[in-house]
Amino acid sequence: MVIELSALEPSGIGTNAILRNFAVLREEFAYPTLVAGPARDGNAWFGERIPIPFLLNLESVSTIPPDSYEPSHAGAYGGDFVPTMVPWGPYLWGILTQ
Repeated sequence: MVIELSALEPSGIGTNAILRNFAVLREEFAYPTLVAGPARDGNAWFGERIPIPFLLNLESVSTIPPDSYEPSHAGAYGGDFVPTMVPWGPYLWGILTQ
């Protein structure tokens, strides 16, 4: 079987995780925070005021093992995507909700 992905158009609501005391957001987010924002017009909207253009490919999908999760540096695949960690039926996280 061959599956050809011709388009990937996120829509709905996406969630960003902000780490405690993170860089330029240190004063705004002193504690770990989840920020939800809309995905529309080819952008993910951070706080509904800062557009972040989508540059989508399959590596932009984050994965999480079913037993635990620890943040890591952005590896060769970007973000926390590590192909060896992806079992059958992985948990998928990212802006591709709804």
